[in-house]
Parts: sequence; structure tokens; C-alpha cells
Amino acid sequence: MSRRTVVRELRASRDERKRMNSKLGRMAQLVRRGQPTQDQYDELMRVRHAIAEMRNRLGTADTKAWIPEGQRYHAEKDIAAVERKVDILVARGVARDEPQARSA
Repeated sequence: MSRRTVVRELRASRDERKRMNSKLGRMAQLVRRGQPTQDQYDELMRVRHAIAEMRNRLGTADTKAWIPEGQRYHAEKDIAAVERKVDILVARGVARDEPQARSA
């Protein structure tokens, strides 16, 4: 993979992380009013999967060879922040599902 391709991919993943972060912020405002709906929960699972793919791409040998340490650090920090938000929102959804499971 060429350096240009790696830099382009990093820039695209940065934009994608920003979109995810803003989407999670809007979703968090909705969830504060109550539990996440099933659609929101499914979206959170898709975001979690996309974040895992980003982390894998960031850890490849080509990416490590071409991306400066500072940019990689900030990308990992952004990914970790999005993961924390997803985990918090998913935990609220799991808490919602537990009483239903106990009553069944």
C-alpha cells in the first residue's frame, strides 16, 4: 500500500470517526430521555463493528510504517472515545433487556 493511499485512508477514517461521534452524541441525547430503541441498539452494534475495523486498519504494518506516531496516537484516542460512548449506550440497552429476561 502506498503512502498516499494510507494517508487518504487515515483522513477518511478521521472524517468517519467525527461523523460517528456526532451521531453518538445525538443518540445519547435521545437515550437520556429513556432506553435506546431496538433501531438505536442495532445502530450501536454497527458502529461498534465499524470501530473494530478502524482499529484493525490502524494496526496494520503498512499503516504503522507510513503514519507518524502523533497522528496514530490521536486516531487511537478518538477511537477509544467513540468506543466508550458506544459501551455506555449499549449498557443502557442491556439494562433495559435484563428485567424482561428475568420476568420470562
